[in-house]
Amino acid sequence: MAWFLEIKKIKFKNPMTTIKIVLILHYLLTVMGAIGTFNPFVYLFYNFVIILLLIWSIYSKTDEPLKLAIILNMCAVILDALYIVALVEDTKSRKVVLSIVASSIHLIFRPFSILVLIKKDEKLSEGNSEENPNDKSIQTVDNYDFPTFKKNKITIL
Repeated sequence: MAWFLEIKKIKFKNPMTTIKIVLILHYLLTVMGAIGTFNPFVYLFYNFVIILLLIWSIYSKTDEPLKLAIILNMCAVILDALYIVALVEDTKSRKVVLSIVASSIHLIFRPFSILVLIKKDEKLSEGNSEENPNDKSIQTVDNYDFPTFKKNKITIL
């Protein structure tokens, strides 16, 4: 059987492990792409915004940071392609060649990371929809304990 079919069968104990793996790969490829003078400051900026959103999505109770990271990652595909095509000038330096190669690998990796993050977002959304509607952690008017005053003492019903 093909190795890529075996990858689908991998199950992690922690549901955020796949996001952590994507985060580490994005970080390594971003740093390697920034080694040379090839990529401008904007390349670092939007990549580190994606990295910060991925870190936030690991610790967030909502799925909004993950959705935003997916959208920015989709935009980054276009930006990476523009940078690779438009800014290739000097390929004599090894640092520039390493930067171009790392940026190209990052560009190839992005669609796979987008698919993995979308799949993880769907699983997280399914988990949030199955939560107990009587959960006391979310304050609504229905489950709020209104204070009452009885003879100069505050009691909570």
